[in-house]
Amino acid sequence: MRRTMLLLSGVALAVSVGRTLVAQTLSVPRGARVRVVTTDSKTPVIGAAGSMTETMMPVAIHRSRDTTWIPIQKITQVDISTARTRPMWSKTAPLWLTATAAAAGAAIGHATTPSDDLLGKEFGAFAGGLLGGLVGAVAGTVIAFEVVHETWEPLVGGVSQRSSTTPALYVAPRRSGLAVGLRATF
Repeated sequence: MRRTMLLLSGVALAVSVGRTLVAQTLSVPRGARVRVVTTDSKTPVIGAAGSMTETMMPVAIHRSRDTTWIPIQKITQVDISTARTRPMWSKTAPLWLTATAAAAGAAIGHATTPSDDLLGKEFGAFAGGLLGGLVGAVAGTVIAFEVVHETWEPLVGGVSQRSSTTPALYVAPRRSGLAVGLRATF
């Protein structure tokens, strides 16, 4: 009876320790912008971390508004974003790209308009510059909002390749009978 009680208490202790170790492998703040690398995919998942469970980490993808649930066992690296900044050339892109495209459009419009045209080469340069400036303004605005430099810091403590899983019972053959045991990875 005493051995049975010791065995049952050992199993209960191993199961509870295994579950707490799984929860301790990742300490990601809820809502933090994360980049998660898994063993299944070559491209990382980037989004906002959700409330983690013992075995899963939810990541809300910004663009698609979907939530991806990632098993903690498959996570090899977690990085947390510390800063998102736009470079100066990106911030000023609507100005310099508009001017550059307008100048190029005016030069092309002037060069391609025949000299005997009804409205003249000047109107061709004006129309080309207007069209080029409009295209440059749209492209510069898109660049200004889309180009962002992000700084990533690896999660302190990280995720080991051998992250803990819940202990599992196993049965193995022996010379005389079967052996029953408890397997846990630490």
